[in-house]
Amino acid sequence: MCGSVLGNIIEVPSDETSVQTGIDAAGTGDTILLADGVYYEKINFTGKNITLASGIILDGDSSHIVATVLDADPAIVGESDSGSVIVFASGENRSCQLRGITVQNGVGTRKPGFSSTDGGGILCVASSPTIRNCIIRNNSVTTYGGGMLCDNGASPYVRDCLFEGNLADGGGAVECDESSPEFYHCIFRDNSAALFFGVGGAIDCYNASASFSGCLFQDNYAFAVAGAISCYASPVTLDNCVFINNVSLYGGAVYGYFEPVTINHCTFYGNAGRFGGGVFLETSPSVLENSIIAFSKEGNAIESRFNGFPTLSCCDLYGNVGGDWTNFEISSQQGINGNLREDPLFCDALDLDLHIDVNSPCTAINSTCGFDMGAFGPGCAGILSATLEPNPIHVYDANAIDTITVTVLIGNFTSGFSVDNLDLRSIRINDTIVPDTVQVIAAHPDFIGQVLEITMPLPRLMRPYGIIWDTVQAPYTVTGLFNDKSDLSLSGIWTIFGKIYGDVDGDGATDIGDLVSVVDYFFGNAPAPEHLEAVDRAGDNLVDIQDLVELVEHMFTPPAVENPSDIVRQLH
Repeated sequence: MCGSVLGNIIEVPSDETSVQTGIDAAGTGDTILLADGVYYEKINFTGKNITLASGIILDGDSSHIVATVLDADPAIVGESDSGSVIVFASGENRSCQLRGITVQNGVGTRKPGFSSTDGGGILCVASSPTIRNCIIRNNSVTTYGGGMLCDNGASPYVRDCLFEGNLADGGGAVECDESSPEFYHCIFRDNSAALFFGVGGAIDCYNASASFSGCLFQDNYAFAVAGAISCYASPVTLDNCVFINNVSLYGGAVYGYFEPVTINHCTFYGNAGRFGGGVFLETSPSVLENSIIAFSKEGNAIESRFNGFPTLSCCDLYGNVGGDWTNFEISSQQGINGNLREDPLFCDALDLDLHIDVNSPCTAINSTCGFDMGAFGPGCAGILSATLEPNPIHVYDANAIDTITVTVLIGNFTSGFSVDNLDLRSIRINDTIVPDTVQVIAAHPDFIGQVLEITMPLPRLMRPYGIIWDTVQAPYTVTGLFNDKSDLSLSGIWTIFGKIYGDVDGDGATDIGDLVSVVDYFFGNAPAPEHLEAVDRAGDNLVDIQDLVELVEHMFTPPAVENPSDIVRQLH
């Protein structure tokens, strides 16, 4: 048996025909065991401290999770003011357990006198259940907590759960309002806060105290504030967490206001925020320790405003498009207390392996801190590393009168790799490009030992990428032949600032001239612009009226508020 099955076992559908009748028949400490299947129901634990579980509680087989589904699709179960899939609202405690079940298609519950809905998948009010090995997916509400709402003193314990594809205005996956939930080893992926203002693509904490340990936040989106976690007047702890490709306007991954956000041993990679690609702090005396914020696709590593004065120690901020150690409150801490601005040498960032190389400056042995930075320790040894300079680059540089030369450096010839055994004539960039020069230099400050220096004109390197729009992070590869081992094959990422969607006349700006050109093209029989794809402001690979709407909104809709805290206050 896997886990503890206490009290009587009520099997559904053999003993009781529905999940709710099973709950109604159960007493304290009983277990309701669901057979694999889809149960089109909305259920309420009604204050009973019981266990509701799939077969995973018996045999530990995780396939039961996706095979045992609670589905509150209103088209099947009917529409009502109570559209949450599961309700804990009668003082349930930690002995009340939900184990190994998929929760989906909830549309939330309406408060009396309100038209909005909250808590699509799970509504947890003044209760503290244990939720383990569950999938909460494809739930949506009009206001708070697409996947789950924690409210009014709720303190659930959530472990080994996946929150995926949930939608809300605040807290796409989870809304924490005056509550103190704990999350361990959970995954928050593809959740959105995209309605109205949009705060907290995965998590929105408002006057709450929450903790997250060993959690992954990936590909979450918020329209305005915090692609992953918004912490408004909420002391939140993030320990050993990973943030990948989250997007928002203020704080690509994390936003903190007033109360401190404590970030320890976390890794941020590829997030994007116009203000704070990794973290945005507003009057928040946050603490960041032993963490890596690298390669944000938009924005600086950390944006700190209004005397937040965050404290950083043993942190590496590197390769962020908008800058690394930028604000005064941040820049003054570079180079002290173990803080770095060096390539962390991820093992394979393109495949999202964010372990660090044994030669990384972020390892315990190579830094002055005595700890590994980031969420992962060393995971590869003797892996060669490639960098490309200049990085980032603008597309107009490729057409400069004085052609810019691109340099690729390969180093860290350790653990059996030797530059002397590399056939320099075999070196190719992106499989086909033959460089102008390939030479060995004795040393370089970014590498250990000898370094291979490869140069070529920028136009030759950029030609295979075609027309680049806006900002992209493009992969490049370096290949070659070793005489004594398998072929050389290295990958890296470089940032390209391309043409601007909406810049129809190609003058480098999106302005009234572009709007006139688009209007004339749509309504005045003017010829198509030279680059028709520039009209595709909506980015949907279509050229239609939506692009005109997007262009008008871009130029004439000012930001509703200046500070993200105003956005959060208006939402709540």
